[in-house]
Amino acid sequence: MKKYNIPVIYITAKNDASSEIIGLRDGAEDYIIKPFDVLILLVRIELEVKKQPMPCPNALLPLSWAA
Repeated sequence: MKKYNIPVIYITAKNDASSEIIGLRDGAEDYIIKPFDVLILLVRIELEVKKQPMPCPNALLPLSWAA
């Protein structure tokens, strides 16, 4: 998802090192093995969101048409 600048967090039951290495090399920002604590997942998501660039402030303004 690097092509689209979308952060990906793998959540998987695969707990071997080779699977984790493959996931991270494929572009995952994080690799979480089940079972996991939901609060830890939420913090990891929060950290990834903070890393993302803020959109252009003008992009959030409604469109207006000149008369």
